[in-house]
Amino acid sequence: GTKQWGPIGGNDNNSPDGNITAVAHLGGTLYVAGDFQNVGTTAATGIARWNGSAWSNVAGGLDGTPTALATEGANLYAVGQFVTAGASDARYLAQWNGTAWAGPGASLNGGAGTVQAVAVDGDDVYIGGRFLTAGDVSARNIVRWNKSTATWTSLGTGANNGTDRQVTAIAVG
Repeated sequence: GTKQWGPIGGNDNNSPDGNITAVAHLGGTLYVAGDFQNVGTTAATGIARWNGSAWSNVAGGLDGTPTALATEGANLYAVGQFVTAGASDARYLAQWNGTAWAGPGASLNGGAGTVQAVAVDGDDVYIGGRFLTAGDVSARNIVRWNKSTATWTSLGTGANNGTDRQVTAIAVG
């Protein structure tokens, strides 16, 4: 290649009409997320995908701003300041399986309620931000969602679970 930056699709008309806050690659598809409503001439609320030649909507998108994306297997996970993903209730966490969106059923909440980080390890989805609970579990600023059992688990126990400060990045290994 030319080893130079350039617009996707070869022209500036393929740009989002807002900011991009997260990027992920899954199965040959580039996903971009952010506070936009359109990418080029494609209506794509909060998230869009690029297949190498065109942008497309991701099943109705997200009704707020996603802040981070992560992939595992054939799934894409989005976290951020949204309530619905497509037609699904997905407060702050949504899973895209290539066909449809799904949410965890019980949301993160409490305090100022921001979600900024996500990482996936097998069936476990780790989420960080500034929040106090996940579903009915006390989880200060970091929590684990197990997608097989559909349960939230705090990291740590009692008053010492989680962290004292906001979590802005997570990595698993």
